[in-house]
Amino acid sequence: MQARLLYYWSRIYGAQLKEGEDYNMLKKTIAILIVNYEMPELEEFKDSHTKWELLEKRKPNVIVFKNIEIHILEIPKLIKYNQETEERLGNWIEFLIKPESERVKMGAKKDKNLKEAVEKLEVISGDEKMRRIAELRLKYILDKNTNIRTAREQGIEQGIEQGINIVAKKLLKLNIPIEQISEVTGLSKEKIEKL
Repeated sequence: MQARLLYYWSRIYGAQLKEGEDYNMLKKTIAILIVNYEMPELEEFKDSHTKWELLEKRKPNVIVFKNIEIHILEIPKLIKYNQETEERLGNWIEFLIKPESERVKMGAKKDKNLKEAVEKLEVISGDEKMRRIAELRLKYILDKNTNIRTAREQGIEQGIEQGINIVAKKLLKLNIPIEQISEVTGLSKEKIEKL
């Protein structure tokens, strides 16, 4: 996920320049990653929102690279630690979790961007074709996650099977009786004989 986030950030940052334009034309690019899980790399942070910049280790207060900023928002931490957040950020988080909530409605009265997001969501929800597209997108994401998990589980099973076969072959080379190899590995005698 980190590599993907940096890749997207760099694509957006680099796309600002047209051929022949000066590097000074590049503007600060802020990447925002909102995840519905806790990132293992950030387990030491109880904050649901972390802000990342490119800093020199020995003197982090000296900022040379001002154009990179990455925000990571972990929704489960917000719920888990019941954190108070700055009102505007909290409204956006609530919008992601429960867009029809009273807090979002109230926040949309003060925040024109939030109001626009709520209105667009209402249009998408009300438009049958757009709703179908949103449903298909969600189905794609869920199917993809399921396929990845299934492939990972199958890979683990294949790895275990290969490992057992390797052990069985080594035991055969040591002239261990097939019955004992079968007992240790759980492989049938026929399968061991084929090895």
